Amino acid sequence: MGKPWFWARHAMTTTYQKNLWRLALGGTFAAMAAAAGCSANEFPASSATDRDRGQAGAAAGGTAGGGDGGGGETPGATDDPVSCVELEQGPCPAEHDAALTQGAGLVPAPRCHFKLELNPEGIATERALEALALELDTVALPDVLTENSPAMVTVPLTEPELARIDGLVAAMQWADRDSWDRSWMPQGISGSADAAASGRIGGRNYLAVSWYHKPEDDPATNTNYGSRISLIDVTDVDSGVVRYEHALLVRPAEMDDGPNLVPVPIHVGGLAWVGQRLFVADTANGLRVFDTSRVFRVNPELSGIGRNAQTGSFAAHGYALALPQIGMYQIAKEGCWHRFSFVSADVTSEPPVLITGEYHGRDVAGKLLTWPLFGERLGVDDASTFVFPQEAFYAQQPSVQGAVRANGSWYLSCSIADGRMFRTGENEAHETHGWVIGPEDMMYQSEGDLLWSVSEFTGRRFVFSLKRPLSTP
Repeated sequence: MGKPWFWARHAMTTTYQKNLWRLALGGTFAAMAAAAGCSANEFPASSATDRDRGQAGAAAGGTAGGGDGGGGETPGATDDPVSCVELEQGPCPAEHDAALTQGAGLVPAPRCHFKLELNPEGIATERALEALALELDTVALPDVLTENSPAMVTVPLTEPELARIDGLVAAMQWADRDSWDRSWMPQGISGSADAAASGRIGGRNYLAVSWYHKPEDDPATNTNYGSRISLIDVTDVDSGVVRYEHALLVRPAEMDDGPNLVPVPIHVGGLAWVGQRLFVADTANGLRVFDTSRVFRVNPELSGIGRNAQTGSFAAHGYALALPQIGMYQIAKEGCWHRFSFVSADVTSEPPVLITGEYHGRDVAGKLLTWPLFGERLGVDDASTFVFPQEAFYAQQPSVQGAVRANGSWYLSCSIADGRMFRTGENEAHETHGWVIGPEDMMYQSEGDLLWSVSEFTGRRFVFSLKRPLSTP
């Protein structure tokens, strides 16, 4: 398999590698060109809205050209008139604020206290990824489904568990093995509605759902398998034909005996599928980024993970597919710590943004942050190399499991009581809507003006969509 464009020049110095790694995830073409010693027009460019073309390339087996915001723009800079670097920063915002009022709408919070930076281990991860791609067959994530893939069970809209949801459009449950497995817990949701401007990839409508492993509830093993993604094709949900496949999340690693795969044991509380990149919430650390254009095919007959010493083949704890990490935006040491409980994408804003949020179970001071996207990457402040939020709010609602914004309205998925969903905005009182027990993350789909969500409890695990509420029912 050919190497991506940023490895095309083989005579790299260590400094050049570091510059390219930093800029490949979030810099400007001008700075990238300077690092490479060439002119900016030698680098491929695509517009931030040209996400379909990149997905089509991945589906055809190529390595995607990420949308970096071409057209003469500077994708690494924010639109803020005053850079966060120029502002005097006070102490970190309080984790608990007695002045906040539950249900009174989103309240602006200081944004410049929070910052992300690229994890420097990305260079080693990329080297290992490239080496593994020479040994393993790869496939784009949308191409992993077959007629033999497990089928989800469509649920009647009269299902009592979903009776409190107004405007329910579609609902389904997993095959029995996944619906009742206490050792795997579904959490995040995203899909082609986030990934592609048309909302579809190759004409199909996909969802991606994340799960984390609980080895304490797994009678078969004491090993933490980490986390996984389920790809679901919901194009034909109305006809009852919905198939899905799992892929284990892995991190390529350089070992003494060669490149290998290691698990990713995180909570995966949220997902945002942007172009060919899958942003995954890592609660205590930031955002991990995975490459949906290069899913590794591994041997499902082998136990364990990584290279098998006897056969030389690769395993992923019994899964046939492994989705590799390509980098990470980590919480900067110079900034204020905050949780990355979930992540979603607002593709209705200009530019599109990622939304990250905090789960606070006992107070209403959980924060919601928006991070500007430039194509498939977060925007780096050129003056500092950090990524700063575009906006910051206190949610003023406890137990937020997921949040999404569509056309200016915010929607919060909360596990208070037996589940509540709230529609809100800045200083706009929360409107209460019926929800599901055990709710998790959310995603917006412009086609049909729908919200998608997922619930986690065994035997009551639903993936469902509803008409986006525009006012209190």
